[in-house]
Amino acid sequence: MLTILLHTFQTQNCLNALDSETAIVLLHGFGTSSKNMNNIEALIRQDLPDRHVVNLDILFGMFSSIFESPERYGRAAATKIQQLTQGYKCIDIISHSQGSFVARQYIQFFASSQDVYPNVRSFVSLAGVLNGMYCKSNCPTGLMNVLDPLINQKSKSQLLVPSGYWRTDFTPNILCKLNGGCGANQSTINAFQNINLVLLHSLKDEILVPRATGHFGYLKNGAEVPIEQLDEFKLLSLNELKENCRLKIIEFKEFKHNDFVRNGAQKTWDCFKGEISGLQSECIE
Repeated sequence: MLTILLHTFQTQNCLNALDSETAIVLLHGFGTSSKNMNNIEALIRQDLPDRHVVNLDILFGMFSSIFESPERYGRAAATKIQQLTQGYKCIDIISHSQGSFVARQYIQFFASSQDVYPNVRSFVSLAGVLNGMYCKSNCPTGLMNVLDPLINQKSKSQLLVPSGYWRTDFTPNILCKLNGGCGANQSTINAFQNINLVLLHSLKDEILVPRATGHFGYLKNGAEVPIEQLDEFKLLSLNELKENCRLKIIEFKEFKHNDFVRNGAQKTWDCFKGEISGLQSECIE
């Protein structure tokens, strides 16, 4: 109990942390490298020149974002974040696509229970894989159609990062723990209690299946539902974030999956810059 109380106090400090005490970490998605976040990085450096910004490549970059054990990939990300943000007690995470799953691992498995890792003040997810993916022989891309049957084979699934969040005939262990099941400890379940959570998603996202995963929702009785209707909403204390105005969901109507970090990067940045700085957000698609 004392450990949990101490952790809550530490993460509470990050809510009030100064920008000068808070580094910014960028996490790219599946099948890409840190270059995919270059536009967002450039905008941050232009508008917030005094902030320490880290745009991560994990292990072997693009290759490892596909072909790697999801556990090892998550640990490698946490280690690199710790190494590149030394001297900062807090971080803001901005992630795209699969990077949001990696961010969840960092927040819930590492920063939540181990003092060597900086705590998270704000988590901004751009078209993120927050609550799993599901597609069966009708995936949005050819590569995903190739990966789906492999991920559904236990013997091969652990060689692929998406197996950590891909909804299969057997439960993906990492996602199950992140959502409070499969023996998750209390620090994992409580990890979101003291952060700001900002979720940007699009109604025209052509990659996320279902699209609701972009705002932490998923499927229930065959239909897409928001997080409010899922057990995770209360279990992970997201209801408390909403009540305290620390959960913000921003919906885009026309953006494609990669528009958030490529052609639409300026509009994306304008929408969430106020969440990680003293700047004024101006959210117009």
